Amino acid sequence: MIAAILVMALLFVTGAVFVFWTLLTGKTGPLPVGVEGGEEIAVSDAKRAKAEALRNLKDLEEQYADGRISENEYGELRPVYEGRAVEALAAFEKFGRSARTPEPSPPRDFAGLVPINRMAGFMGIVLAGVLAAGAYGFLGQWRAAAKPEAGHPPAASGELDVAGMVARLESRLAANPNDAGGQLMLARSYIALGRLDDALERYRKVLSVDSRNEEAHLGVATLMLQAGHLDKSAKSLEEALKTNPASGPARWMKGLVFAKQGRFDEAERAWRGLLKEVPPDSREAGMIRESLVELEKARKAGAPAAP
Repeated sequence: MIAAILVMALLFVTGAVFVFWTLLTGKTGPLPVGVEGGEEIAVSDAKRAKAEALRNLKDLEEQYADGRISENEYGELRPVYEGRAVEALAAFEKFGRSARTPEPSPPRDFAGLVPINRMAGFMGIVLAGVLAAGAYGFLGQWRAAAKPEAGHPPAASGELDVAGMVARLESRLAANPNDAGGQLMLARSYIALGRLDDALERYRKVLSVDSRNEEAHLGVATLMLQAGHLDKSAKSLEEALKTNPASGPARWMKGLVFAKQGRFDEAERAWRGLLKEVPPDSREAGMIRESLVELEKARKAGAPAAP
C-alpha cells in the first residue's frame, strides 16, 4: 500500500513540469519570448499528462475489479488518482483550445517581457522542487479531503466526471474548512477551470489557517501579478520568502515584478541568481537566458514599466 502511494508520488512530481504552473496561473500559452517550439512542447506535455492520468485510473479500476487491491486500498488510492486527473484534464482542455485557436504573439517590447502566461516550463520545474519535498504529504491531504463515501461505485474506465470530483472536494471542505491541504487542492482545481476569484478565496482561507504557507502566498502573488496588481504581488512574494528564502518560484516572480516595474538591475540580479542554481544546459536555464536578453533590450530602449 505504502509502495503504491510512493510510486504515485513520484509520478505526481514528474508531471509537475506540465501541470502546476498551468494550474497556478490558469494560463496555457507558449514558453517565454524567444524560446522556440513553446506551443508544440506545451501541447505534447498536455497530451502525455492526460494519457498518463487516464491510464493510471484505468489500471486502478482493473486492479480493483480483479481483486488485486482491497476495497479500502481502492478507496484510498482513487482520490489521489482523481486529484491528478482533475488538474491534467482541465489543463489539457485549455491547451487544446489554445492549439486550435492560437492567439497572436504579443509585441516584443518590455510590456510583453516573459508575460506570466508564458512561464509554463520554468515555473513547473521550480515548483516541482517544492512538491518533491511534500508530495507524500500532499497525496495524504487529498485522500483525507476527497475520499469517496463508502460504497461509492467505481467510475467507468476512461471516463472522468471532473465537476463531480470538484463537487465532492467542496463538500468535504464545507465540513472541514480548516483543511489547508484540501483548500490548496481546490484552489488549483478552480484555477484549472478558470474560476480565479474562487481560487483566490481558497488561497486566502489557507493563509487564515496557516499564515506561513508558501504555496498559498505564491498563489496569491501569481493571481495578483496576472491582474496587474504589482505591489500586492510583491507583498505576497515577500511573505513567501520569509517562509522559504530559497524559494525558486518566489525569487523568479520577484524578478518578474521588478522587470515590470522598470527596476531592471534588481530583476537581473534575481534571475542571474537563479541561473547559477540550475543546470546550464537545461530548458529552464535557456528560458532565463532568453529573459535576460529581453531585459537588456528593454533597458537599452528605456522601456517604461509595465503596470
